[in-house]
Amino acid sequence: MIENARIESTIKLFAEQYYEKIFYFSLKKTGNQTEAEDLTSDIVLDIITALKKGLIPEYFSAYVWKSARSRFCKWAEKKYSRRKYFDDSIGFDILDNLDGNSDLESDYILKEDINVLRREISLISKDYREILVSFYIDDKKVSQIAKEFNLPEGTVKTKLFKSRKILTEGMKMAREFGVKSYKPEDVYFIKSGSDGSDGSPWSKIRTKLAKNILLEAYYNASTIEELSLELGVAAPYMEEAVDELVNAELLKKLGGNKYETDFMILSAENQRDIENAHLKIKDEYFNLAKEILDIIKKEGKKDLLGGIQTFEELKWLYLLQLPNDVNRAVSDIKLTDKTRWSNRPYNGQWELMGLEEYTKCEYNGVVGWNGGSNYTNDENEIWIWLYDFTNFNWDRHDANWVFQYENVRVASQILDGTVDKEKDIGIINRLIELGVFEIKDGNYICKMAIAKKDKELLSQSVNEDIYKNKIKPLYDKLVNLHSQMYDEVVGIVKKVIPERLQNKIAFVVDVITSMRSYLLVTAIKAGYIIIPEDFSKSMVGIAVYRK
Repeated sequence: MIENARIESTIKLFAEQYYEKIFYFSLKKTGNQTEAEDLTSDIVLDIITALKKGLIPEYFSAYVWKSARSRFCKWAEKKYSRRKYFDDSIGFDILDNLDGNSDLESDYILKEDINVLRREISLISKDYREILVSFYIDDKKVSQIAKEFNLPEGTVKTKLFKSRKILTEGMKMAREFGVKSYKPEDVYFIKSGSDGSDGSPWSKIRTKLAKNILLEAYYNASTIEELSLELGVAAPYMEEAVDELVNAELLKKLGGNKYETDFMILSAENQRDIENAHLKIKDEYFNLAKEILDIIKKEGKKDLLGGIQTFEELKWLYLLQLPNDVNRAVSDIKLTDKTRWSNRPYNGQWELMGLEEYTKCEYNGVVGWNGGSNYTNDENEIWIWLYDFTNFNWDRHDANWVFQYENVRVASQILDGTVDKEKDIGIINRLIELGVFEIKDGNYICKMAIAKKDKELLSQSVNEDIYKNKIKPLYDKLVNLHSQMYDEVVGIVKKVIPERLQNKIAFVVDVITSMRSYLLVTAIKAGYIIIPEDFSKSMVGIAVYRK
């Protein structure tokens, strides 16, 4: 009974850890899914039959792959000629030692040994690899190598001896590439702050290689060799990629030549828990926000926020700005360290967090608060800032990519009556085309909301008494509601954030506790706001902020 339990346990372990790997081995060898499935079945059957007979391999992984190679050789011998799969002109002297009686399986296993040798050379550290390649492959003398690397000849000889020992030990190990070598994962990023002049961090984290290095080193501090094995990338390329991430302050080098990711990555499970914390309060949050806007609609100031946009259009700006103000109020209460971003290379100032792949609910979209700029002259300073809805399935504001410095300068000069119509006619026409301005009776009419920069939208929309007695109590309820959600998210993050990143908790929580998307989508679903028919030319969510 005990023996049967041991056999079943071994078979279960084999199924869990090797089925998928054997299939990809077979697929690589055959190049055909159907044939790979057949070959996989044959390999698995051979191994399970042996295990059921009581075989106890001393080195289980080595046994599995020896069996897989053996079965493949028999499969190849039956189906194809030898030359199709085994090219004798591999270019290694070791092949010259084959005797005339070598059979197909022996030849194949020898070729596999050569592949293992290549693997070990690709994994060995740079100091040893360069000398090894110079001596054995480039056929250079010890004296020449010593001169090129500025080393004593004795040191070169010692490194050659040690490198041979490392290679020999490595070839005896049943090392396998990790899952990420054939099934790379994806990770998404949220950044706050300003990029470096080299485009970092975005310019450093776009490739699958960079993303999977960061994922692996987040959960497991890893050496170059360990990363190379897990991702299936030779050490020379891995060294270069890791150095770039270290220089960008995305990876940190530890003792023992290990590396770890220097920012938090939230798992799909963590994201689900955080999403649920938001969903619990979204309806009450919306009802409070709606009460506030109903008061503004009824008792708001004349020419509300410039008096151009209808209240239906202004609802967008209020519903998007209100969560910002509430979030800021909660952060001011909760955070003792008000430092927002770290100074980075190339004059960058930013913080970053990662998100593993996760299918978000429809309320959990991304509404960016970006795409604008500011302009200052001797008498005036304005900011044009807007929300970005690119991640929703509507349309996008074309203006998101237009409000850079020169365009904001012209918009500012139109507003204060100093624009040079002849000089800036091209920019003026573009702003009109985008719907930022229209011409009426020979005058430029601004289609954006106009607000005071250093004052909350709510307090500048009504008189002081209305704000104090009617709006502020509702606003305080929003702050308390948001604060409860904030505390729940802090608890979730504290449970999973590594000890080394405890100083990043405030940034992480501040970034992931925005109610902007939840409130907006709830309002749309309730029919409280309507998506403009031509969203790309609409000015909803865009405002000019003036001192």
